[in-house]
Amino acid sequence: METMYSAVYDDCSRELQLPIRDVPGSESWTSVKTIQHGDSTDRKFKVKDQNGNRYMIRLLDKTRYDHGKFACRLMDMLYQNKVPVPCPASFGVCDQNRSVYLMTHWIYGKPAPERLPEHHETVQYLLGQETAVYLHALHGCEAPTGPDLWAQKICQQIDQVQATCSDADKDLSCVNSLLQFVLDNAHIVGQQPQRVLHGDLTPANLIFSYETSVSLIDFEKWQFGDPLADLTPIMTDFSHISSRFATGFLDCYFHYQTDVRTFRCLAFYAALRRLQQYAAACAAGEMARQLAIQDVRQLVKDYSGFSTVVPVWYRVMPQMKEQTKNRNGRKSKKSLDDMRRSEPGQVPGQLAGQC
Repeated sequence: METMYSAVYDDCSRELQLPIRDVPGSESWTSVKTIQHGDSTDRKFKVKDQNGNRYMIRLLDKTRYDHGKFACRLMDMLYQNKVPVPCPASFGVCDQNRSVYLMTHWIYGKPAPERLPEHHETVQYLLGQETAVYLHALHGCEAPTGPDLWAQKICQQIDQVQATCSDADKDLSCVNSLLQFVLDNAHIVGQQPQRVLHGDLTPANLIFSYETSVSLIDFEKWQFGDPLADLTPIMTDFSHISSRFATGFLDCYFHYQTDVRTFRCLAFYAALRRLQQYAAACAAGEMARQLAIQDVRQLVKDYSGFSTVVPVWYRVMPQMKEQTKNRNGRKSKKSLDDMRRSEPGQVPGQLAGQC
């Protein structure tokens, strides 16, 4: 599942000298391994008790107590409703009252980049649909915040990207294409509904068991916002691991009723994500920058230079062509080709003139 380094201890023959030593039940642990994986700054451990049960323990700064508590409650609610997420075991304060810990049962399996390519394309499509059902269940939780706060957050992200990218960066045609598309379409997300988001649905956080079931992990970046923003990794990451998985996800999530406006929102978030990744890579060195440029160019290619808001890898299943109906039972007026030919013009919204 994740790369493990046994730098702590494996047999409990020594006294447990860790920030998690005062977590209730630690006296029964027989193995502890640190987890060095992912971009999170949280400290993570895999522990095993004398009964053979395995757990993940994530440490957060004490100032994030409320954030961690909500994540625990969220996973518990989803788990109780049969959504495959890590089952919370305990939550509280540790490390002599300096840290917050969230302990969950261990999820066995492999992450999407390793597991998806092993399956037939039809299975990949069905797995995409299964994942969409689970994420849709999460997005059923309404947020206590309104679209104004989300609009401000998006404006801040755009301002930050513009400030970070130098004039030389903006002279790159691929970077300029993304930046121009983001600026032209920022207003489209202003009236989106607000929901509870996973916040980090990357391929590494989607685990496939050996029985091919899907589990969502790592909820530490949850937030309130536009549910379409949660789908961004589908457009930027999953689509290049398996376009069939990404297509199945979109088909199921939107009940085969995806329209031009929805595709435009998804394209906006995808462009903004790549710009943020590029800006971060520029500070990490030339090698990271070159890799980020490749990702930017690929996204521009996916959208045919943003002459369309429907990615080229999205293909309707053959049996669905000309059969998709709207909610009133009538055939959809716009086909996929019609949407690809649609002009990527602006749609009035709350963010107009603010970014």
